[in-house]
Amino acid sequence: MAQLDGERGPLRRWRALADAWCAAWFWPEGAAPLPPGAWPAFGAALRGEPGGLPPGVEAEWRRTAATVAASERFFHWDLEFPEVFHGERGMPRADAGFDAVLGNPPWAAAGPLTRFSRDSGCYRLQGDGHANLYQLFAERMLALTAPGGRAGMLMPSGLLTDAGCGPLRRHLFDGCDVDAIVSFDNSDGVFPIHRGVRFALLTATTGRTGRGLCLRSGLRDPGVLDDMPDRGVPPGCVRVETPMLIAFGGESRPVPDLRTEVDRAVLARLLAAGPPLESADGWGVHFGRELNATDDRAHFGRTGLPVLEGKQIDPFRARVADAASFVDRRVAARLLRRRTPFDRPRLGYREVASATNRLTLIAAIVPAGVVTTHTIFCLRERLDEEHQWFLCGVFNSYVANYCVRLRGGTHVPAMVIQRLPVPFAVAPDALKSIARLARGLAEAPRAGDAARLQARVARMYALTRDELAHVLSTFPLVDAAERAFALDAFETSGI
Repeated sequence: MAQLDGERGPLRRWRALADAWCAAWFWPEGAAPLPPGAWPAFGAALRGEPGGLPPGVEAEWRRTAATVAASERFFHWDLEFPEVFHGERGMPRADAGFDAVLGNPPWAAAGPLTRFSRDSGCYRLQGDGHANLYQLFAERMLALTAPGGRAGMLMPSGLLTDAGCGPLRRHLFDGCDVDAIVSFDNSDGVFPIHRGVRFALLTATTGRTGRGLCLRSGLRDPGVLDDMPDRGVPPGCVRVETPMLIAFGGESRPVPDLRTEVDRAVLARLLAAGPPLESADGWGVHFGRELNATDDRAHFGRTGLPVLEGKQIDPFRARVADAASFVDRRVAARLLRRRTPFDRPRLGYREVASATNRLTLIAAIVPAGVVTTHTIFCLRERLDEEHQWFLCGVFNSYVANYCVRLRGGTHVPAMVIQRLPVPFAVAPDALKSIARLARGLAEAPRAGDAARLQARVARMYALTRDELAHVLSTFPLVDAAERAFALDAFETSGI
């Protein structure tokens, strides 16, 4: 080992080469630069071959690379565990990897690692969104596990739902046989993190075709793990097949928070009722931001077009009179660059919902001559007002809110709304009725209109009485009497 890993040994030489290659992404400011075009010559010198570099430059680059490697603590698995990845003659093993890989990775922003993870080619399952260390660790864990080996992870629920984890989820669900995903709420402070953060335990066998998922969600006490079998599917799991995952969230395959078989049945009913909003076979509509309250604030003043924020959107009604900022019409037109014409009414919804909100999806019609900030997502396409009021009624329904809440979290990005299943071939009477009730609730609410709207949306989705009762039970912050009125209206409308 001393000969292999000594000062002049071949292992030390290859480790220095690997360290320097990694160090190029972490090169400190002020150090003698390492131009990309110089790497072949520097690499040759590190291998002990003639590189043609000036001795002083080579020595400086070697010192900088060694300093960076010591600071970042680069670890090269192939060099540290050669017997795991290579045969006796040095060729890659067909069954390369460890028999078991277990981990509870750090949950934090990737920081300087982001550029390395995106550009180096070492991580190929990372999305374009915000990078987090747990994503990098999850990909590395799967790469280190041998075919037929076992991987076990304790992860934040973002692995199951975040858009940036889409490529990672596809690789995991298609290329691994997942035993089960057991997820916990942190409301009892199991971990010293925010009480609203959820986390999940996942075990899988790599190198096997996935067979769908078994979910056990909403747990709070880790003590229940003591009663779960060492092998096989834990009791109380809800099985979700791959087609349902794709229908629910597209190819990114977010995992719905299904806690009971009734949840699975309701979701199946909703997905069968209509295509996603963005589908060309359905409404074919999309939502997006208009102004940015931070970046565009320098253009705001005391006169001009009212600027609405998310907190000024209530169900069915936009409180334009509460606008605190204004923007010149010509400036707004220049900033928006025709992304969303503000000369017409358009459906908008809150992108952020507080945990104390009765509803997660809150929508209203934004009047013409009003612009919005990034906390409101607005309809891009032109739809006549009746169809917009119909969609406004659907958005503010318990049914649509239930479906959105299956994604978890208090943010409702456009991609979530655009995957919301909404019936398209709606009977004209039903469409007009829901649109009329939604407009009435915005302009002149009458007793019973809210319950009637909820009932008609539930009927449109073909829910049964018991399924609607289950949906209503998931809204504990809504007054029990209000929920009872909706159920009564549903039963009456079925007579």
